[in-house]
Amino acid sequence: MPQGFNKGYLPFFLFYVFVFMAIAIFTSFINVYFYQLGFLVSQIGILTALGPLISMASQPMWGVLSDRTNKRRVLMIVLAGAAIMSLIIPLNSSFIWLVIVLLIYWSFATSLLPLGDAITLQFLEGKAVKYSALRIVGTLGFGLPSIFAGVLIGGNIGRIFYYNAFFLTITCLLVSFMPVKEKSTEAEDIHGQTDEQEQEQIGEEPEVQSGFSAISKLIKNKVVLYVYLTSFIFGMTMSFLHNFIGIRMTALGAHEGQVGMALFIAAFSEVPLFLIMDRVFAKRKPEHLLMLSAFFMGLRLLVMFFSNTIMLIYLAQVLHGFSFIIHLYFCIVLLHKHSPTHIKSTVQTVHAMIRMGVGAIFGGLGGGVLAQYIGIQNVFLLLSAIVFITCFVVPGILIIIHKSKKRNL
Repeated sequence: MPQGFNKGYLPFFLFYVFVFMAIAIFTSFINVYFYQLGFLVSQIGILTALGPLISMASQPMWGVLSDRTNKRRVLMIVLAGAAIMSLIIPLNSSFIWLVIVLLIYWSFATSLLPLGDAITLQFLEGKAVKYSALRIVGTLGFGLPSIFAGVLIGGNIGRIFYYNAFFLTITCLLVSFMPVKEKSTEAEDIHGQTDEQEQEQIGEEPEVQSGFSAISKLIKNKVVLYVYLTSFIFGMTMSFLHNFIGIRMTALGAHEGQVGMALFIAAFSEVPLFLIMDRVFAKRKPEHLLMLSAFFMGLRLLVMFFSNTIMLIYLAQVLHGFSFIIHLYFCIVLLHKHSPTHIKSTVQTVHAMIRMGVGAIFGGLGGGVLAQYIGIQNVFLLLSAIVFITCFVVPGILIIIHKSKKRNL
């Protein structure tokens, strides 16, 4: 166990294990389920976009409700709602039915992680155990059902809904044991700053403001704005990559076990990154780290473009840790650092809305429709160019210009 560990951390460790098991078994194979039902790629893109679409309304709602009431109780409601809807989804296979029930399911499920992260980060303030230590067990939780997918599914892909409901139910029970600071407006952040000090840093007046008013001023902070912008790009690329990699592999003749192995490789690639995250990357400039993650994301998408064998897809998945996880980790940490205490949950859910909402709609719906006409592989090439240019090349040029101006001064 990590240094400073005590039994109070156990519900948080187990939360990330089981919530990521639920995420893995559902999101990794739901589009393969649609593909086996005979839907077109464009129809699958529409079904894929339902989660991000509904999250734009549901995530801010759950985030504000969590900040204003009982964080733990709100998270338990969201988990229970998602578990119940998971059992209802496979009762009918018509397109209209799936649109309706998936909208309800995702109105709960898309807020699971941001709400859980907000509770976890608040609990860890001033403690020896870091967020990366908890998040790494989530990686292991994601990998377990992926590596055993062939055995768990056993040729009946409809089982994913029942496994998902089971894992979410266990997670809901675990949340009831989480110690939570419900009243946090007077608490200090991880750097020992009060709300008033945080507000002064981001240009706010010390008086208490509404959540959305505070966020409107918060996004004027260049770091927060940069995080949200790159999160949109990464959300778009990860949505298409995660939702269509199973279909791409199935078209190449892969079975559920091989699809699960590709997902396990991606999950396992996160482990070494989390082990060195705080020690190696903590002193680096965040904009440089986000650019580094963009380089590897662009490279990963480029390999997917050339992938005509299962082994090449496995190779692309190895780059997951260096691309997605570095970016996501520092986005969450930076937003927690730069946001006032009384809107931390809201800021995290807005971030999730941008990444898993707006960005994922473009990646799922737009990418699915585009793939219908130019093919899945060509969409990978297009996304690779977008990531390289917007998140790596342009920021690099701006940094060079900024350093040149400083030298002249």
